[in-house]
Amino acid sequence: MSPADGDASRGCRHLALHLPGGQLLLDVEVAARVEPALTVLPVPNSPEGVIGVAELRGRPVTLIDPTLWLDGRGRLASSPRELGAGGLHALLLAPPLDHLAFGLPPSATLLPVRAAPVSGAALTAEAILARFAPAGDALR
Repeated sequence: MSPADGDASRGCRHLALHLPGGQLLLDVEVAARVEPALTVLPVPNSPEGVIGVAELRGRPVTLIDPTLWLDGRGRLASSPRELGAGGLHALLLAPPLDHLAFGLPPSATLLPVRAAPVSGAALTAEAILARFAPAGDALR
């Protein structure tokens, strides 16, 4: 199921991703679906903010740390033990970012936002591409 599906999210242009340490607004077109990431393999010498690689539905996906956009520091990538016993989930991104996913701790929530945010406040596909497309391409 896509995070944008369902009655509660109809007409919404943004999603609020609530994380430890803050909230991140996403353009709704960026998100595809949420799935459990059963096994995450760390990648030595990976770029800052890369949590690791997981296999989801038979495809390798680079898991990136959404907390980078909160304060510039990737807390999940630097401290994977903070993920807790609930395991890690992956917010898979929509094409052309479908080789990337945000790694989400069990405490994260994703909710539709009806009110329009301040212009430029929501994370767009272009911003994610600018930071992580080269890493994702290298790890495909």
